[in-house]
Amino acid sequence: MSELDFNTLISPVTREQFVSEYWETKPLRISRRQPDYYASLVSGGDIDYLLSVACLLDREGVEVLGSKELRDGSDKKPASAVYQAYRQGASFRIRGINRYWKPIWTLCIRMQELFGFQVAANLYCTPADSRALDRHYDLHDTMLLQVAGSKYWRVFGSPIELPLEHVPLMKFERPIDGVQYRGAPVIRDVTAKYEPTEPIDEFVLEPGDLLYLPRGFVHEARSTDSISAHVTIGIYPVTWVDLIAVALGQLGYQDVRLRKALPVGFSSADASIKEEFDRLLNEVASCSDVSKAVEEIRASLTWNQQAIGEGSITDSEPQSIDVATLVERRPGLSCRFVMDGDFVRLAACHGDLSLPKYFATAIRFVSENQNFSVGAIPGGLSDHSKIMLARRLINDGFFRVAKNSVHN
Repeated sequence: MSELDFNTLISPVTREQFVSEYWETKPLRISRRQPDYYASLVSGGDIDYLLSVACLLDREGVEVLGSKELRDGSDKKPASAVYQAYRQGASFRIRGINRYWKPIWTLCIRMQELFGFQVAANLYCTPADSRALDRHYDLHDTMLLQVAGSKYWRVFGSPIELPLEHVPLMKFERPIDGVQYRGAPVIRDVTAKYEPTEPIDEFVLEPGDLLYLPRGFVHEARSTDSISAHVTIGIYPVTWVDLIAVALGQLGYQDVRLRKALPVGFSSADASIKEEFDRLLNEVASCSDVSKAVEEIRASLTWNQQAIGEGSITDSEPQSIDVATLVERRPGLSCRFVMDGDFVRLAACHGDLSLPKYFATAIRFVSENQNFSVGAIPGGLSDHSKIMLARRLINDGFFRVAKNSVHN
């Protein structure tokens, strides 16, 4: 099977159907009866290698799950200690497997481009007839891909609809304040806090199957009569709370009224506080620049991606190109269009391409398209200018000549 993208991942459900019917709303289970469906992504035979590499590169990212006796010290020891705990019945988790394994890295990058949110992947491996996951809910959306063996899942309702990943606290607040005054969850292990009478669904995931769980849905899992391995793809959404917080922070640096102290001796009974609060809230709504807030978030996400485009090191040598040459963005690279005074920038995590604003139409086109012919670049450029721009895009690591490109 060819490389997986998001459309293939959720097939036969379409992307539009997923967004409109399931995203942030309800679980989705896809049973395929195709055990090799994820063969191009990862297989059971890859797990030993991945465990060894993860223990060498990031031992903190390998966690032993299960009883305290099995966990003690195992996350600080080599792969042999994790393997020994596994032999005694413990599951283990490799966090951020997308950092070590190109097929999963590629899938996560493609999903980041689609969703606009950070995406990461963990690998879970469980011995036969053992608990894989205690009852809990996640603060991010997850897609569970069964790659080897099988797992029995129980899914319950959501005690908190769309819980926040982070509780935005002020400098004078404690984490407990978020719990007491804002309704933040105390713990995600809800065994003692949430005891539903019946699950809303229970089933066995076989190799090739998929389960999507919106954040907040309680779930638990255990392996069946064979070892079980699954990949969890976590999608970390940017919420309206995040956008409003960024916009408010930006405005706070521009408007001194928001930086003034509350009245001396203020209290909740002070009517003037509510009056001023309402007035400032209206000012914030009318004066906030949502486009700048969105741009700040997108800039942070692009930088945090920390991924240069595929082939940037090995195939950046000058090539013969003309207006008929087809170029394509390097796989794994996200780009942004940024207006910056008299200049325009094509921004990516590995660097920026800065040009006079005369090139704005061309650079916006480049930022919004994965592939195009050099001659299709808009903005009133001459053929010579289009070719020179394409060379810059290639030499600076943003694009490459497509393999199926035809030259005149």
